[in-house]
Amino acid sequence: MNFLYPTFLFALSALAIPIIVHLFNFRKFKKLYFPNVRFLKEVKEETQSKSRLKHLLILATRILAIACLVLAFAQPYIPVSENQVLKGVQHIGIYIDNSFSMANLNENGRLLDDARNKAKEIIKAYSPNDKFLLTTNDFEGRHQRLVSRDEALEWIDEIKESPIHRKLDEIINRQKDILHQHTETLSKTYILSDFQKNFINAEIIKPDSILQINLVPIEAINNNNLYIDSLAFSTPYRQLNQPEELWVRIVNKGNKNANNVSLKLFINGEQKAIAATNIETNSSEMVKLSFTISKAGWQQAQLKLTDYPITYDDDFYFSFKVAEKINVLCINGEKESPYINKLLKDDRFFNFSNTSEKQINFAEIPSYSFIILNEINSISSGLTQELERFLQNGGSVFLIPAKNADLISYNYFTQLINACTYQALDTTDYKTTRINTSHQLYSNVFEKIPENIDLPVTLSHYPLTYSTKTNYDWLMMLANNRPLVSSHSYKKGKLYLSAVSLDASFGNFARHAIFVPTVYKMALYSISNPPLFYTIGINDVVELSGISRQNDNILKLKEEKSKTELIPETLWEQGNVKMYLYNQIQTPGNYQLISGNENAASISFNFDRNESDLDYFNKTALEQLINKYGWTNTAVIEAASGNLTQTIQNINKGIQLWKWFIILTLVFLAIEVLLIKFYK
Repeated sequence: MNFLYPTFLFALSALAIPIIVHLFNFRKFKKLYFPNVRFLKEVKEETQSKSRLKHLLILATRILAIACLVLAFAQPYIPVSENQVLKGVQHIGIYIDNSFSMANLNENGRLLDDARNKAKEIIKAYSPNDKFLLTTNDFEGRHQRLVSRDEALEWIDEIKESPIHRKLDEIINRQKDILHQHTETLSKTYILSDFQKNFINAEIIKPDSILQINLVPIEAINNNNLYIDSLAFSTPYRQLNQPEELWVRIVNKGNKNANNVSLKLFINGEQKAIAATNIETNSSEMVKLSFTISKAGWQQAQLKLTDYPITYDDDFYFSFKVAEKINVLCINGEKESPYINKLLKDDRFFNFSNTSEKQINFAEIPSYSFIILNEINSISSGLTQELERFLQNGGSVFLIPAKNADLISYNYFTQLINACTYQALDTTDYKTTRINTSHQLYSNVFEKIPENIDLPVTLSHYPLTYSTKTNYDWLMMLANNRPLVSSHSYKKGKLYLSAVSLDASFGNFARHAIFVPTVYKMALYSISNPPLFYTIGINDVVELSGISRQNDNILKLKEEKSKTELIPETLWEQGNVKMYLYNQIQTPGNYQLISGNENAASISFNFDRNESDLDYFNKTALEQLINKYGWTNTAVIEAASGNLTQTIQNINKGIQLWKWFIILTLVFLAIEVLLIKFYK
């Protein structure tokens, strides 16, 4: 047994008072007349014996009453944990996980409702003078200060589900920073969560020596969930009136097989495709949806499946743009290329233009998706800057060297974007020995590659050299291990470099069959595709290219179903616009970007799928983590063990005994009264 205020034990010296009173209690005797001395002696002996016993009993009750009263003021307790018992005003942190996974159910209803009730029980375990710090996934500004018990109880009732996903180390660091601003003594925090495995990043968590962390698991009875995780198109470009293939990954996170799962695709509110699949327990399945787009422009799409009780991840929104034509510009040197003209000029899918290197309109360059530098003699500094900006914004460039190329200007451009550099002309004959069939340009080009495949031959070429710092990939490789065509990524764009001119004196590359799919795919893949979707709570900055800025029009985001409309903070940079959302998007859906009176783009937002993985740490697993990583001042409290208020009080102050000593004090005083009144 320990004492919360042991200094009160000095008051036990007051036990001497009843003893002194007993020893010095001088009584006055009354004369009694007896006819016989024998009777006087018997009465005297009997009276003294009974009086002595009565006085000793009264003395004992007084001593015990005083002792119990002193012990009650010293507040004795029986410790039930190794935690230090705190005195005075305490600062308590409480985190309530309000992520979407807390919409799951247990025997008490929704996990979030259960967590709110547990938090109230924890608060009631403390005194009205204690201060509380309430934290949720929203990291609200008002939750950065300590509040009274009544205010904390009121705020708990206002907590709602949030799309924001946090990690445990974020929660601990935030509470630690705020609590340490108000006190340097030991503080306590309670983490109420379902403790998903992706919530705990155990390796980087560093508990504080003056912050006592209590993990309170809110366990669900249902761990089954079916959700749409991600999606991707088979090709990076969308074509009008052409078959499209969309692959959707559906995850079954649970202990039951999901049979005949129906997946529906809606585009612009119209159902375009439907598929059904079976997904085994704790696995995923890729589902293919085929459809055709008959209208150019921005497309707003939605995927739907049915699942319960976790429903927030059953819908998936995405947007994409179908270009009616791809704008292609060919900047020529001395003459136009008949090979390029024949390939792209007559194709209805391309809006093809030729221009001379001496008549370039720099203002029109951003309007194109693909630029071919066809045997221009040199690349001027102005063209270099425009091409660098063009690549940065997502365009594609194919550089075909001239017979008498100014390699200094060429290499100034290629080095600017960390690409291969051109060396002096090599007139040795080389055969192309390898083709990079894994490159995206050659996807779906070859059904089967024969062993003795016919590949281009060079009679002369400009060797392309690269260093370890070069952002480099090769499409075709010559026998001297130098690329015939190389590919380079720069910011959002792509640069392709040819080692040969299209002139017959350099070889047969332009006349070879591989030239057609190579250049054609370069043009197709030049379409700038913004992300299909963004994630609420993660992607707080949206960047788009090709948005014209007219008369300082204010950009607005608007979602029809929820009637959500907001004006994001915008920053215009070199033809791009950055929109800073600052967590203003809380509702998933397809949003229209309005510029003036025009729909400039479509942007889709979805909830974070981290909350869909219903794989939890239970009490035993959490205790194992604590032992494994040596987390000091960390414990697990069983939330379903009955009265949580009493459990917390026992942990904080042990089993309190002062009430029992008060009762004993009253009992001994009552016994004293009874002895005095009825003991004759």
